[in-house]
Amino acid sequence: MIQQNSESYNKLDKENLILINKEGNFQNKKREERNYGIDILRLLSAFMIVNIHFTTKGGVIRNCKRFSFSFYLIWFFKTLFYSGVDIFGLISGYVMIYLNINIFKIIPLYLNLYFYSSIITLLFKYIPYLSKIYKVSNYAMVLSIIFPITSGRYWYLSSYFCMYIFIPYINKFIHSLNKKDMQKLCLSIIIINILDSISPGKFDPFSIKRGFSPIWLISLYIFGAYLKLYPLNFSNKKLFILYNITIIIPWISLFKFISTFIGKYKYDIYILYKYNSPFILLNSVVLVSFFSKLKVHHQILKKAIKTLALLSINVYLIHNHTIIGQAYKNHFKYLSNKNPFIMVLMSNIYSVLIFFSCYIIDLIRYYLFKLLKVSEIPNKIEKLFKKKILILE
Repeated sequence: MIQQNSESYNKLDKENLILINKEGNFQNKKREERNYGIDILRLLSAFMIVNIHFTTKGGVIRNCKRFSFSFYLIWFFKTLFYSGVDIFGLISGYVMIYLNINIFKIIPLYLNLYFYSSIITLLFKYIPYLSKIYKVSNYAMVLSIIFPITSGRYWYLSSYFCMYIFIPYINKFIHSLNKKDMQKLCLSIIIINILDSISPGKFDPFSIKRGFSPIWLISLYIFGAYLKLYPLNFSNKKLFILYNITIIIPWISLFKFISTFIGKYKYDIYILYKYNSPFILLNSVVLVSFFSKLKVHHQILKKAIKTLALLSINVYLIHNHTIIGQAYKNHFKYLSNKNPFIMVLMSNIYSVLIFFSCYIIDLIRYYLFKLLKVSEIPNKIEKLFKKKILILE
């Protein structure tokens, strides 16, 4: 509950004492300890996304004979990893709901995006060996270097930048609601997305684009904020049961007799494999709830987890660059002809190699940006901005 007085509004949370002043800014009187369980989940989610992209763009899934054992096995693992993107969205709301957002703090992320979008493009454009693997046109080079966000090269980052602008207002709105109102809001979002996700054919009545949109990312932010404000009081046993339900039902929907029935009514047989699918959402909610309870005590391990978690978004920027995706497109389709267990094993091994390779590459960028003090840019710009306002006043 929020109480008003002549000075400020005070909102007491069980974990943090938050001061909400008349301007709507949030200030922690007591700094909350970092949740390393959530950081571990960031790392896991980054790997999940790498695996999904490898098996999809690499041609492994596409070339498996439908309804074969290989088909069911690879899709089972895809079901395990499909919630990776939703988890990232939930974590945004979970960790940022109490933050007083400085809009300029998006700049280092933009510079990360610009760095990889430009460097990868230029490497494939001008290095002879790489240019043979994939030829970059002048038009593609302009899009990657000058318009890395608005050209749709990275849909998640484009959506994230759009959402980030509105986070201060979203936070104020969320903090104005009580638990019951938040539950109604979340339920409304679920209903809208169920209606959208079960629309037949290629109809997209609410322009959610199967979850590939700022609308869905904002929805995930709200769900993540709810999990932070009102943690699910479920035992690990209940979470485990829910998790298995969210895996089994989508996977079973691919079985021949069910998918054939679905297809008769002009529905996509992969109808439950959308980011805004209720099962994918529930799967990610369960994982966030579980990992938020994990505790890490070793100081060296904490430092390593924190650093790697902060770099996890760059794993996405490297391996999912449009040019990289085109370079290895269908290159691993041969795995679909292997023994099903070998196929899954090799897919996971390749995914692990890509995952760690991206981290090794990004460590170079990390220390370069650290040397250039890129992280200090937002504070410097904010101070300069405030000085100009004072002069104008």
